[in-house]
Amino acid sequence: MIKNINFKWTRMVSYILIFFPIYALAGSASKPLVTIYQVKSTVREVSPASATDMFITSLVKSHRFVVLERQRLNESVYLEKQLNQQGRTTGRAAEKRLTGAKYIFVATITEANSNSKNNGMAGTFGGLGVESSEKEAEIGMDVRVLDASNGAIIDAVSVRKKVTQGGVSVSGIGSFLGSMAGIDTHGADVSVSNNSNEGIDKALRALIDQAVSKLAKRYGKN
Repeated sequence: MIKNINFKWTRMVSYILIFFPIYALAGSASKPLVTIYQVKSTVREVSPASATDMFITSLVKSHRFVVLERQRLNESVYLEKQLNQQGRTTGRAAEKRLTGAKYIFVATITEANSNSKNNGMAGTFGGLGVESSEKEAEIGMDVRVLDASNGAIIDAVSVRKKVTQGGVSVSGIGSFLGSMAGIDTHGADVSVSNNSNEGIDKALRALIDQAVSKLAKRYGKN
């Protein structure tokens, strides 16, 4: 009786070890194979390399695509293949070709400072000057979807996001201390400014997530 139970458990475990990787692979294979080479940017404040990394991260985190690496092959996949070819690693990575993509995403960031609005305030008190400013603009992204087998543009996605940038500057601190506190600064003066571009970083990530969400709804699979 004990031998029969052990045999059944052994057979069950064997089935799990054999078939579970197949099911997992089948689940991944059902998701479309996609890639992106580099996000282009016509916006001075946006780095194409950073935007590309954000786009890839958003694609992966959506869990709707199998994302193929194309940006850093020389420092990752090709390096591993080279080590394998030299016999320094196990497996057959050197013999296998890279998997081809089904869709290629071509993204461009545009439309910064389109229809921008500027709000500011300035004033002086006892020689102390204070100035604040806030600028509201829009940043956009256009994504073309290419069929990798023939280069045909089969779809396009466009999204927009508002960007808010602001700053505060204070000048005439030396004059203010002299007039209000009677401190002799011997003509010395100090100015302080603080500018924030955090709005662009947050807007860019939200913009990319919005674009990927649209792509996932049209082409992604759970």
